[in-house]
Amino acid sequence: MEDLKNFIATINWTDPNLILGTVAAVTAVGVASHLLTNSSSPKALPLAPSPRGRLPILGHVLVIGTSPHTKFTEWSKELGPVFSLKMGAQHWIILNSAKPVRDLLDIRGSNYSGRHNNPILSMLSRDGEMYGFAMNGDFLRKWRRLTNNTISKSKLQANYNHMFNSESRAYLATLLREGGGPEGLDIDNATYLYTVSIARCNIVEPIKI
Repeated sequence: MEDLKNFIATINWTDPNLILGTVAAVTAVGVASHLLTNSSSPKALPLAPSPRGRLPILGHVLVIGTSPHTKFTEWSKELGPVFSLKMGAQHWIILNSAKPVRDLLDIRGSNYSGRHNNPILSMLSRDGEMYGFAMNGDFLRKWRRLTNNTISKSKLQANYNHMFNSESRAYLATLLREGGGPEGLDIDNATYLYTVSIARCNIVEPIKI
């Protein structure tokens, strides 16, 4: 090991030919490693068509612009409702119409329920305790079943219609009653209570201090 260190110390790293040779050697090793890895791994299914403008490393990041939905609509007219993008090191599959969304995420949802392992989302969701960001498994299936039983169309019609009407009347009455009072109306508090009551399908009473 000491002999190797001494040898490296004697190398003239300012020599252009040496630098060029080193870069070429590193590139050759990288290409060979990539080819060997691809040849030994099973062939993946082909991706959906991809738009022009893909850059090395960055992919399509710079061509999406500030209005991705507008760009996605433009690309869908050229490529169809399902297409792929390269966003940095990741491949994205874009579903840009209702039919593929229903076909893939609803009818065949069990095939596509997995989530990418994102360390930031994992920290923000307390390792998936916020089930909207949980990985596919028993925990997510249990909470999805509870959610679907609560917000299905029949449940919404049975539980929310009368609550929405009664809370809306109460909210308007509060605006009328307190809006003309000497202390005025705390619009933020009134709107917050109204919104939370509707969201929870429950009446939230203000705390009197």
